[in-house]
Amino acid sequence: MSRTKAEIALVIVGGVAMTFFLGVLGTISWMTYLWMSLPLDVRARIPAAKRNAVLATAVVVVVVGVAGFAATVVGLLQAFGAVSHVAPEEKAARLADGISTAMTWTTAALVAQLVGVVGGFVVGIRLLRLS
Repeated sequence: MSRTKAEIALVIVGGVAMTFFLGVLGTISWMTYLWMSLPLDVRARIPAAKRNAVLATAVVVVVVGVAGFAATVVGLLQAFGAVSHVAPEEKAARLADGISTAMTWTTAALVAQLVGVVGGFVVGIRLLRLS
């Protein structure tokens, strides 16, 4: 069964939207849990600007992950789409090139997420030490 480009685009947009929604929901839930587990006197000493810096870092990490996921899916779709329009002797090379590009985007997103998670951890530790 062949899907139209509109159906494929709908699946991609739906997947990205759900990934973003669940990522943000999970991030907000985890940040709320961490915040509520702090003693009241510690919470009272933490300025709103510092709290917002930690939250912004967490949101950026989620956005980077979603962008990496979307780039991977689009890259794989382009790789398989390119294979359908070339001569049989070129298919393997085109497919390998497309998959390589998609996996490069995945790696870039994972590295960026790792940097964001470590950065968020460092900001959180500093936040608690300075308060």
